[in-house]
Amino acid sequence: MKHLLNKYSDIISNLPELKDSAKPNEKLKLWENSEKKIRCFYAPFEHLNNNAQIVLIGITPGKTQMNRALVAAKEAIKSNTNIEKSIAKLKQESSFSGNMRNPLIETLNKLGYQKLLGITSASELWTDSFSKVHFCSLLKYPVFYDDKKSSNKDYNGKPNPFKIPELKKLMLDGFAKDLEKIPKSAKLIPLGETVSKYLNELDKMGVI
Repeated sequence: MKHLLNKYSDIISNLPELKDSAKPNEKLKLWENSEKKIRCFYAPFEHLNNNAQIVLIGITPGKTQMNRALVAAKEAIKSNTNIEKSIAKLKQESSFSGNMRNPLIETLNKLGYQKLLGITSASELWTDSFSKVHFCSLLKYPVFYDDKKSSNKDYNGKPNPFKIPELKKLMLDGFAKDLEKIPKSAKLIPLGETVSKYLNELDKMGVI
C-alpha cells in the first residue's frame, strides 16, 4: 500500500497547519459509505515492524494520531528526509498515547509481558525496546462516522465491520496481510473486548 503515500504526497505537502483535533481532509478520503455514514481517509501508517515479538492492536487510528502522522509526513517531504523513518519515530512516540498509555503499561506488566520480552518494564516498548513491538489497528487507516449528535467521530467498532464491505476489505487487505509479514511467534494483544471479538472472527476465517 506504499503507493498510496506516493499518490497523496503532493496533497500532504500542501496541507495547512494541523492541530490534533483537525477534521479529516476531504482530499485524502479513500472511500465513503453514505448509507452507514462512514468514511475512511488516508494517513501514512504503512510502517511495519517485521521483527515484532508482540503486536498491540487497536480499532483504528484516531483523529489525533492521523493528524500527527500527516504533520510528520509533511515535514519529512518538505525537508526531503526519509518519510518511513519519520513515521516510525512518530509511532514510537505517539502510539496509544494520552490517558490510555499508563494503564496499558500497567496491564502489560501485570500480565508479565516485560519478562517475556526480557525488559524491565513495558514502558520500554515506547523507548529503547521499540523494535520488539508492532503498534497497529484492525483498520489500518483512520475511519470516522457520523451520528445524530456529531460528525467525524472516531469509529469505535460499531456497526460491525464484517457487515460493511469496505471495512471488511480494509481489515483483510491491511491488517491481515501485514500480519503475514510478522513472525508467527509474535503474541497478538487486542486492546479491548471489541478488538478481541473481531480478531476471533478473523481467526475463524483463517486469515490470521
